[in-house]
Amino acid sequence: MLVGLSDMKITSRIDAYLTNATFPWEKESGTHVTVGALLVYRVTRAADYSGDWKFDRLWVKSFPVQTNILCWNLTLKMLAIGMDDGSIHCLRISTDHKYMQYEEFCTLKIHMGRIMGLAIDPKKNLILSVSEDKKFKVTDLSYQEPQAGNFNLLQ
Repeated sequence: MLVGLSDMKITSRIDAYLTNATFPWEKESGTHVTVGALLVYRVTRAADYSGDWKFDRLWVKSFPVQTNILCWNLTLKMLAIGMDDGSIHCLRISTDHKYMQYEEFCTLKIHMGRIMGLAIDPKKNLILSVSEDKKFKVTDLSYQEPQAGNFNLLQ
């Protein structure tokens, strides 16, 4: 089970924005104040056949911005995470290792507003995304950039 979480308090978001900001002369610390997270659980039935479900947390990945939408594709073994800042984080999650390992495939910064919808086309290796910036974009994962023909949803 994949769960995206976000801290909705405005004070937390402002604190994270100010704390996570770095000036050009500062070095990247590699740490951040978390306002978004991805939690991955293994879900099984209880061994005693009581009908209860058992949830074991496998791992957590935190983000300095809010997570908004998740899209999983089993064929590509890829999870796309749409963020509040318009970015899309793509993770490859190893099903061979029972979802215990992942690699960060890419981060796409193709929208100016919150990601509101995501789809993955495994046959053509595409991510389709729509955002609050009123744009629908088709991004080729091979090149990690939007293809020609971005569409304005409202003009």
